[in-house]
Amino acid sequence: MSPQIAFLIVAAGFGLLLAMIIWSGVQTKRRIGNKSLEEIFQAASELQKKAEAAWLLPPELAVPPPRTVRSAPILIRLLLGSPLFLFLATSAAAIYSFWFLHLYQPPVHTWREICVFLYYQFLDFLRAPTWHAWMVWPTALFLGIACFVGLPGPIRRRREKRLLKWGLPARAVMITSQGSIGHYRYENELGDSITSTGNSTRPWKNPLCGTVVYNPENPREFILYPAYRYRIKGRDPS
Repeated sequence: MSPQIAFLIVAAGFGLLLAMIIWSGVQTKRRIGNKSLEEIFQAASELQKKAEAAWLLPPELAVPPPRTVRSAPILIRLLLGSPLFLFLATSAAAIYSFWFLHLYQPPVHTWREICVFLYYQFLDFLRAPTWHAWMVWPTALFLGIACFVGLPGPIRRRREKRLLKWGLPARAVMITSQGSIGHYRYENELGDSITSTGNSTRPWKNPLCGTVVYNPENPREFILYPAYRYRIKGRDPS
């Protein structure tokens, strides 16, 4: 590919991105129209009040603790774990491939030749698996990455199951959101207002208001409900 063509492709990409930003701003302005900020905030407040008034406690959470908690269907758990599996598989392939190429430096020059070479080397390894000394360091590196990425998962799932079994439900509203982090407000069993931070991936049907399950001994510890990986016994999966 010539430098001119590469420059044109990059310029076209930036132009498309700029056009999308401008179009988004125009559409936002059309939706807002000539409304003042006070009118916008008032409309948002009314929507918030309607959402809070329509909130209902899920019947399975009306059961006092301890509740019976079971795992979600296997397909859902596999789907939730697929990004992690894909990341680990890609990491393993990249680590071993680069280490092998750096060590043996085969006579390949293009990406196609490299891919074909690695493919046949992998087939040879599958036919006669043999442990080589050069595999020690890439294996140690991969295991370190796997532990760093994978260990928080079991800890998070154990916490989720514990809160579903022993926690108390509450109506919550999302105050603000910054990326994947959300700030929530809810009341504990004593009527005290609690503000806490958690994941902003909301499983709520109404994006303005939903249910949380919090730890009565530490009310700032909570999870959003419904949970993805677990079900409370008796709950309709739909």
